[in-house]
Amino acid sequence: MTHNTTSSYKKVGGVFSKAFGFVAPRTLPLIFFILSIFLAVACEKELTYYPEIVAYHAESKTLDVATSDSIGKFNVKVKTFVAQHPAATQDPLYPEIQKNIKANLLRLSITIDDEWDGETTIEF
Repeated sequence: MTHNTTSSYKKVGGVFSKAFGFVAPRTLPLIFFILSIFLAVACEKELTYYPEIVAYHAESKTLDVATSDSIGKFNVKVKTFVAQHPAATQDPLYPEIQKNIKANLLRLSITIDDEWDGETTIEF
């Protein structure tokens, strides 16, 4: 009695069963789907949210009425916290805090005393 191994492969799944052993071709998409879900979950970044970052974000929104010294001190406070907790830079609010600090640090304020009576000549 001779056994034909080629015909047994065709019964199980044809060419794919030769390449993948016992796996039938109709189960391959299911296996790839399960593996892709596993990899997506395993590769997902775990974000750590700090309550300090939320508070800094709220404070950074009010920097437009703060003095330059206050903005500088706030900037140091945020940088010190981030140095102690480097994962805080991954918080979605962190870039907005930085944007608010930069926008207000570069602010230039000029006040003109318009109560002075006399001629004013400004030459450039």
